[in-house]
Amino acid sequence: MRPAKTGLSILLGLSLVVSAPALSAQESPAPEQARPRRTLPATHEATRSAMAATEIDADLSRRFLYAREIYADGYVSRALAVLEDLLILAPRHELRFEMLREAARALETLGRQEEARDYYVQAFETAPGLPAAGESYLQAARLEARLGRQEQARMILDRIRRQYPDSTLSRQADLELRALAFPPPADSADDATPASGAVAPETVAPASPSSEQSEPGTSVDHDPADWLGEGIGPM
Repeated sequence: MRPAKTGLSILLGLSLVVSAPALSAQESPAPEQARPRRTLPATHEATRSAMAATEIDADLSRRFLYAREIYADGYVSRALAVLEDLLILAPRHELRFEMLREAARALETLGRQEEARDYYVQAFETAPGLPAAGESYLQAARLEARLGRQEQARMILDRIRRQYPDSTLSRQADLELRALAFPPPADSADDATPASGAVAPETVAPASPSSEQSEPGTSVDHDPADWLGEGIGPM
């Protein structure tokens, strides 16, 4: 036979039954607080952003190739406009060095040497480790010399010698430095060539049947090499 339950045991049993749900409710946190839910739209948004960035880079690359093509076809001003837009739109593009160099070439072709020099320097600073960057820097030094800034040209050439030792660029820089140290005289070959090639009217051989045709070539505004290319007068 089971022993009869006393009043105290019955009361203890009821208190345990009543307090157990309350304790479990206090100890277990709410499901929302225990496990924060990760939403998928954030992942989709990141994927869409990466795809959009890839498409933008591809479009910029196509526009750069278009600029190079029209530059080769002779549309220098139009190519320069496209390149300058790309340099603004793509400050960190992988082809930025090429964009800067092509823009410098276009500016130099248009006779804007000051701006071309700036772009050549920027191209060098974008990728100084590339040999092509050194060539751009060398061209910047040449433009500095043409603009009459010999000291700036020497600084650039010295840096090229230090940055690219025992290389073709270093030897070219040495040649440019020698040219700056020993500039040609005032009556250089460029000035003397027309005078030496000019023929006075009284010295023209009258027996030559094409002497009348060769007279325009005697002007000091023409190079004698051009006369040979045009086939004017017998040799």
